[in-house]
Amino acid sequence: MAEDGRLAVVYGTADHRRLGVLDPGTGELREIGGAATHWSSTVSVAGGRVAAVGATPYTPLEVTLTGLDDGAHEVVSARKALPDRDLLPSPETVTVEGCTRTCTRRPGCGGRDRT
Repeated sequence: MAEDGRLAVVYGTADHRRLGVLDPGTGELREIGGAATHWSSTVSVAGGRVAAVGATPYTPLEVTLTGLDDGAHEVVSARKALPDRDLLPSPETVTVEGCTRTCTRRPGCGGRDRT
């Protein structure tokens, strides 16, 4: 919780999580996550900034400091070597229906069927 009572929150669906600021007094929810489409559920607020771990389809998880007022982002974790973005496939959401059973039986491993 910020000094003024605002809350840093992670919200959304399992495949698209956002970082935001919630004002409990007015109910206003403002998105401050920028391009990241996934945020871990653990956030910390101090000095007008939110420390959180977020990622995009093209970047790995990164520790980020985000301003509560202006949404300015500063990545504070070490940069990682990434492949050229043009070489990466475009992510898409896929729903697979009808799968209700997983078989873990493999010859010689003693697995069993799970439902």
